[in-house]
Amino acid sequence: MKDITDLTLGGVERMLRSRLVSVYPDSEAAAIADMVLTHLTGNNRLARITRSTDRLPDRDAQKLLSVWLPELLAGRPVQYLLGEVLFYGLQLQVREGVLIPRPETEELVDWCVSRAMRSGRIPSAILDVGTGSGCIALALKKAFSNAAVYALDVSEAALEIARANATANRLEVSFRQVDILLPQTLSPLAGFDLIVSNPPYILPGEAISMPRNVRDYEPHQALFVTDEQDPLQFYKAIARFAAENLRPTGDLFFEVHEAYGADVVRYLQASGWHTELRKDFQGKDRMLRACRPHEA
Repeated sequence: MKDITDLTLGGVERMLRSRLVSVYPDSEAAAIADMVLTHLTGNNRLARITRSTDRLPDRDAQKLLSVWLPELLAGRPVQYLLGEVLFYGLQLQVREGVLIPRPETEELVDWCVSRAMRSGRIPSAILDVGTGSGCIALALKKAFSNAAVYALDVSEAALEIARANATANRLEVSFRQVDILLPQTLSPLAGFDLIVSNPPYILPGEAISMPRNVRDYEPHQALFVTDEQDPLQFYKAIARFAAENLRPTGDLFFEVHEAYGADVVRYLQASGWHTELRKDFQGKDRMLRACRPHEA
């Protein structure tokens, strides 16, 4: 273990951060180091601070240095390495083939929940389009236990993980393999109070400028549109479906690319929707709600 001589928890965390800043911004390197050590030790950062001089067992240190650290430095996302992520209070399994749930999406879920609570209109039927790991659908089922929740994805590999997450968290969600771009596959689905989606919105030509830990590891089907000219491709398809299948008092929520928020708003308003665009915790336009004008 020539890479480190200080095997205390504090020393290992400092080593991790110093090595990871060659690949990630400092704040992200710190967050990754925290996730790795929380997973290895079973203790959160506050608990580890009080035990910073405790020694990391040699077996864990060897695993970290010989296996995990090289993979992290190669760009493999820490969530895939650990095989899990915490999302809105739920422990979810993730692996290659499913998009990694992110804090911005937690904010979107929280907006859905708080909006329903404030309005007093608790949804009885919910649809999540492009469910991936199932994070949105499962979080909403946990919040609205009496609701019938449906979740769609074109990827059977993603749906396999989503179903496993539903089972592990004891939440009942109906998962279906459906392509939202093929309207004929959607005919049995109708009458929703809430439709939510974090759809693909990246043009294929933008791949070269993406962080390699996203571009090289996360599923392209969940990231990129199939129309090389239209980053709004999925928003338009989902909005068309919602126009016919969202109940009059229902809400349509999207996570959006910060660069396209205004474009999605213009499209929806031109189609007769009232819209509200919100910033995420980083001050970026990333969340959008649409509803019938009389329900604004």
